[in-house]
Formats: sequence, C-alpha cells, structure tokens
Amino acid sequence: MTAQDIADAVSIDMRRLIWSSGSELPILLGWIDRVQKEVLHSSVYAAFNIARTTISTTALQAVYTLPSDVRRVRTVYNRTLSQVILPLEHTAEPATAMEHATPAVGGPEAPDAKLLTIRVHGAFPLYYQRAGNQLILFPEPQLSDNVIEVTYEKTIPTITSATQTLTVPDDGKDVVVAGVNALAAAYLMRDDEAQRWYTVYQKLLSAMPQA
Repeated sequence: MTAQDIADAVSIDMRRLIWSSGSELPILLGWIDRVQKEVLHSSVYAAFNIARTTISTTALQAVYTLPSDVRRVRTVYNRTLSQVILPLEHTAEPATAMEHATPAVGGPEAPDAKLLTIRVHGAFPLYYQRAGNQLILFPEPQLSDNVIEVTYEKTIPTITSATQTLTVPDDGKDVVVAGVNALAAAYLMRDDEAQRWYTVYQKLLSAMPQA
C-alpha cells in the first residue's frame, strides 16, 4: 500500500474537493505521514514497527552501538544465559534522604545502595542504559561472545513521496484513510464531516488491541 493509494481514496471520499495530484498532493502526504505515525505508535499495527538486533559481547567492554533507526528500546535479553537484562533507571531511581529513611506509605522501598553495588559488579550484565545510539551494559561483561538480543521500536520514515510504501499493511488502509479524511475535511472547513471522520478514526484505533 503506497501513499498514493491513500491519497486517491481520500480524494474520492472528499468528493474531489481535494485532488490526489498536483499542488494538493504534498498536503495529503503530510497528513498521511502524521496519521501513519499515530497508528504505528498507538494501535495493533505497532507490531509492524518492531525490529531486533543482536550484540556479541566483548570481555570488559560495556558500551555497544545500536542501529541508527532505534526510537525506543523495548527489551534486552541475554540469549546465551536465557536472562532478561533490565533498565538501570528503574532499579536506581533517585530518592531523597527522607524517602530512604521513611518510604512513602504504600510506595516501593528505596533501592538498597549496597545491594545495588553488588548487583552491578557481578560477572554478567544484569542492567542496561541507553545513551543516544549506544547501549551500556552493567556490569561490563567478563566474557566474550554472549549474544545480547535487543528488541526495539523503529523510527518511522517520513512520507515524502506518493510512491512510498507505508509501514502499515494493506488491511490498515481504513484506519489511515479515516484519519486523513478527518484532517482533509477540517482543511476544507467542513467541520461536521471532520468530526464524523474523526469519530470513525478513533473508533478504529480503539477497536484494535494495543501492541
């Protein structure tokens, strides 16, 4: 499914009040780009925007380069040891002196600094932190050739051409068209129609289980 397929469908739904070619095509492409990104970030079609990469560890090396298209790291897993590697931030969140002394009622206890130190000085990576396009392992691996599998959400390519293929598959055409129709109707100042299409779009999004 290309951006042109969406543009043509929107033009028909708008009764040719906006054309899918010429000077109005770039406007449609901008809307298609916005709607596709929302669909891929907030619906079942997010699964089509997930990728994996593997890292082979080197002894005493903590920092590894991630692919350039990583938007968000979802999971890090040590395939060699069958062990999940956890985000460091969730384990060592900052806490005030009072929180260390008297944790909030019903809240989690503050991390034990001594225990955390032991954990991040073991033989195998237990935690990770992302810094830009780098993945930092804690503690640094003591052995080479551990296979670390990183599952991540990709950065979605911007739609700039009618011939571009969408990341959303063909059976997601209805939700993309509905979203673009809402924007097109608002652009044409047909507010009632824009609201109807927006309602359809939100219904299609909410009907999909979250990824």
